[in-house]
Amino acid sequence: LGIASCTSSGSFLATSGPTRSSIQKISEQPETNIAILPLSGEIVAKLGSYLPSERFSDIFQSSANIPGSIGLGDLVEVRIWETPPAVLFSSGNIQSASSGKEFTLPEQMVDNVGNISVPFVGNIRVKGK
Repeated sequence: LGIASCTSSGSFLATSGPTRSSIQKISEQPETNIAILPLSGEIVAKLGSYLPSERFSDIFQSSANIPGSIGLGDLVEVRIWETPPAVLFSSGNIQSASSGKEFTLPEQMVDNVGNISVPFVGNIRVKGK
């Protein structure tokens, strides 16, 4: 008798997950108070007009540089290692074209927004590095 009751279908198995009737009941419930709007140009413009939240770090900015980091007005020396064939900064001789070459740019002052300029690259932000 004990073995027969264990083998009957569904007699001791626990259920997991929602039942079919609970899913159907949820789908028949009335709409909530959440408005779903179509995405239009007017809505996108309105959302884009909101200002971002102000951060605590924006209010209490420190003007002091972190020791060892690059700040505005600092002089920076940049060295570029060019892998073979070295053609961007070389004088055009055969030896430099077949071997790598190190090129040192003249000292540059970090500008008022924290950038320096590197040939063939453009502006690079170095402030705080």
